[in-house]
Formats: sequence, C-alpha cells, structure tokens
Amino acid sequence: PGQTAGGNTNAYFEGQLQYANTRLELWGKAFYDQYGNSFGPGVVSPYPLTPEYGPGDLSPNLGYAYNPAFIAEGGTFTQVGNVTNNPAVANQWEFNSSAPGRNNVDPYFGFIWRATYRADGFDIKYLGGWAQHDFQLYDNGSSPPITSLKIPLYTAPSSLFSGFGSLCALYNATGTPCGPLTVRQGAFLNIENKTWTSHELDVLSNTTTSLQWIGGLYYYHEQYSQTTAIALPDQPQLSDTLVFGTGPAAPLVGSSAATPIPAAPNPTRILYDSGEAMQDTSYAGFGEVDWRVAPSWTLTLGVRYNDDRKSGDEFTRLVTFGAAYALPEQLGTLTPAWDETPFLVQGAEPGAGPVTIGADGFGVRSLSGHWSAVTGGAGVEWDPTADLLAYLKYGRGYKSGGFNAGATLAFDPQVGPETLDDFEGGVKATFNKRLTVDLAAFYYVYDNMQIE
Repeated sequence: PGQTAGGNTNAYFEGQLQYANTRLELWGKAFYDQYGNSFGPGVVSPYPLTPEYGPGDLSPNLGYAYNPAFIAEGGTFTQVGNVTNNPAVANQWEFNSSAPGRNNVDPYFGFIWRATYRADGFDIKYLGGWAQHDFQLYDNGSSPPITSLKIPLYTAPSSLFSGFGSLCALYNATGTPCGPLTVRQGAFLNIENKTWTSHELDVLSNTTTSLQWIGGLYYYHEQYSQTTAIALPDQPQLSDTLVFGTGPAAPLVGSSAATPIPAAPNPTRILYDSGEAMQDTSYAGFGEVDWRVAPSWTLTLGVRYNDDRKSGDEFTRLVTFGAAYALPEQLGTLTPAWDETPFLVQGAEPGAGPVTIGADGFGVRSLSGHWSAVTGGAGVEWDPTADLLAYLKYGRGYKSGGFNAGATLAFDPQVGPETLDDFEGGVKATFNKRLTVDLAAFYYVYDNMQIE
C-alpha cells in the first residue's frame, strides 16, 4: 500500500584510548555514525476544493487526486498508480505521494586526538581532528504509489485562459497532432560530501604566579561539494530543450522578436541541476596574557590574526517545463522544455569569474576569495572578595567572507567579512550564599553584518 513515515535507522560506534604518566597524556577517539529516515506528506480529509495545479505548474495539489467531487475544467484529472486512495485517512503515519523520499547520512566518521606535555613552568598541548560525511536526500522515482498524472487538454478558450486561444489548434493547423499531456514520476536528489580537519598547538603557563599566558597556532581545512537535482527521467519532452533566438515569429511564441532554437541536449531529462565544489583553508595565530597587578585587580590583553582563503567552482542548469508562455493545458503532448540557463550568464564580478556554458548545457564559473584580520581584546576585573566580581572589557571579533554558491549563479555572489566591536561590563555577586545576582550590559557594533 502506501509508504510509512518514519522508518528511522541509526547506528553509532565509538572507541577511545588513553595513556598518561607524570609528564605526558595522550587521548584519542574514533567514531562512526549512520542515519536513515523515510518521509513524505500525508493528506487527510476534508480535501480542499482548489485547482489540481496552477497555470503552468506541473505539481499536483496533494488533496486533489483523492477528491472525487472535483472535476477539472475541460476534463478529469487522472492519477495512475498502485495506490489511488488516501492511506492517511486510516493511518496518519502512512502517506501516498508522487514524491516520497528518504535521507541518509552514511557514513559519518572521524577521529579526534589530544596530547599534553607538562614541562617545568609551561604545558604544550595539541588538539586535532578529522571527519568526513556523505549525506543523501533523495527520491529515486522507483515504484512510486503514483506513477503519472494526466493533464486535460483545453480544446477551446476558457475564462481562465481567455486571450490565449487554442495553441494546440494552431499546431494542428500545420499538421502536427497533440493530445493530453501525461506527466511522469520525477526524481529528486541532494548529495553533500564534506571532509574537514583542524589542528591546534598551544603553549601555556602552568604556574600559580601573577602572570598567566597562552599562545598558539591554528589550522583548518575543509573540502565540500553539494549537488541538487530534479529530473523527470521518463518524460520524453525533456530530452531536447529550446532557447529563444531571433527570426520569424512562431505560433509557440507569438512574437516577431524571437523564435525557439535548439539548445544543448538534455539526455538525463533534468529540470534543475545545481551545485558547487569548494575548499576553505584558515590559518591563525593568537596569544593572551592575564596579569594580576594587585590582589583585587586583573588585566587581560589578547590578540589574534586570521588568514582565510576560499575557492572552488559552481555549476547550474535550469530547464522549465510547462512555463507560462507554453502551457501544458494548451499544448498537451507538444509542451516544450525551455532551457533558462543562458539567461543566467553574466560577466566577471568581484570574487567570481565569468559564467560560461559548456557543450553539456551547464553554466559554470569559478569563485575565489582571500580575507585576513587582526582581532583581540582588553579587559579589567575587580574581585575584592570571593562573593563579588565586577568587570569591563572590549573585544573585536571577525567572521571571514564567503560565497552564495551552488544556487542559480547569483549576481554578486561574494560575501564580505564581518567584524564586531563589543563593549561590555557586568557584576556578579553572591549574598549569604543564598542569593546570586548576575548583571551585564553590552553594546555591539557590526560592520558588514552577514545575515542568512
């Protein structure tokens, strides 16, 4: 019958090793995680009396296929499949959908390691790690409850499409027959692969003197790729796509300014395929000093330098099927697929090379950015008793730039670095070990704030 929502599977394994003596401590962990879950929409009555799909939209209303009271204008909306009722009415955890799906994280594994050496007057610490994951979110279109949807053909103008006339009739006038369009089951895929590693080496004081300090170096590297694709692999109209060119008017376009011409072949019959392959490398050096200048006063001073580099490529191909200027209700089986990718082409921009279209029809461009900043902070603490602490501090933070990549070759994809100046003060007090009061006030000043 229908598919069951949920179906979670999860497996996690972890192992640790540790060694220690008076000078040296070693620790390491390895882990493996696997996760899977099936999902899909469930539709319960009452069913909405709304159109089965909007003009030019091939996505059906989820409740429409189960609503015997609704008859489409010009004919009946037809569903074909092995489940034509709605299992969610009897069981809310079951669903019938043209696009059930599943997400998997398989595998997700990594290592974390730590080493500490205690010398006379200071410690040397190292912390590192490496991890990798593969994420898949997909509906492969195999054996779906709903295998196809038939869109009725309008044989005459209607109130909904007044002024359009019957484009199919125009085609028939040239000897090209057409009939109702059958939309086949689609497939959706989102794949993400990510590998990252980080390493930090610190040297810090281990004495009880009035001067405490730490200094360190940091390295981070990440490789990341993601692809999102939507396809109708059994839809023959998608194999050959069209773009607008110049020339005599055609009935399909109805304009003397343009006529369709063949675009790059579309053998996988995609509607949308977009993604990116990026890498990110970050270097940093930092240090901080705490100085107990008097029994109740401590001064803090810290500084950090970051150097960040990001680069990679992004790609996109966008095909529309059933667009507003070629409605399936009017053209039926002659409904063409339009390649919109050429409209995404643009020249070089800051951080981005020009978009080029290859023989496979994909628009591709390179991305590259380099940012760096010096940050840090200073503060003062006053703690005359064990029950009272007051502080003032200033800190400057930094977030590296980046890119809006992997969508539709966005204009101006580079995002600049963000900085933050933080002014803060506060008091922490305890009264008779029964009442604790924490008060703080801060003032943030952002520059080039990054908002997702």
